[in-house]
Amino acid sequence: MFFPADFDETRRYPLVEYVYGGPQIAVAPHSFSDVLGAFGSRPHALAQLGYVTFVLDARGTPERSKAFHDTVFHDWTAGLVPDHAAAVEQLKQRHDFLTDAKVAVIGHSWGGYSAFRLAAERPDVYTAAVSSAPGFDPYSSVLYECYLGFPQTDGDAYRAAENYPLAARMAAEFLLVCGSSDHATWSDSMKMSEALIRAGKLHEFVVLPGQPHGFGSDHDAYFWRKVAGFLRTHLEPA
Repeated sequence: MFFPADFDETRRYPLVEYVYGGPQIAVAPHSFSDVLGAFGSRPHALAQLGYVTFVLDARGTPERSKAFHDTVFHDWTAGLVPDHAAAVEQLKQRHDFLTDAKVAVIGHSWGGYSAFRLAAERPDVYTAAVSSAPGFDPYSSVLYECYLGFPQTDGDAYRAAENYPLAARMAAEFLLVCGSSDHATWSDSMKMSEALIRAGKLHEFVVLPGQPHGFGSDHDAYFWRKVAGFLRTHLEPA
């Protein structure tokens, strides 16, 4: 968990989850050096906007037992949605400064996939979501095969992993961001925006011209300004 520099436990704070959720790496910081990485520095910076933030490695991530990792084999959401939503609920039960908190979730790349999935499946938990350069399409990269198998033989696993059918269920406020030169996720973002439009779901789609999967300094600064405004509008710190 990360806190604003002027944190006061007698106040009430919105809660922001910075998520990855991909089964190939564990991301929750466990040392001072970890805090310097993306999964430490970004939630730490977000906290200075007036939020309590957190990072979680739920079931399906590595560096624990094989059984812990195997939870998501052929089913990515088996640990993702139940565990992350339960963590939010437990934090709100445990801490008075979070009891009535509105909750947002934000993620980049696989985290963009996870942020959308969490908000779409658990609108009772998440008020807002930000998906940056999201890898929505399980058919689009060889990265997925070691977890889902092959589309030719494991079709059910791939269909269950698709996010596009969930567009009609998205009730949270949603910000979608992608670089126009991101060969890995640009088409994914376009297809999701189309799915949301056809489902009648209002959303924001920010295009970062010429940007690949990682954003250059000017575009990254613009992206975080958009995120700050989006969270301020929909979470409004106490």
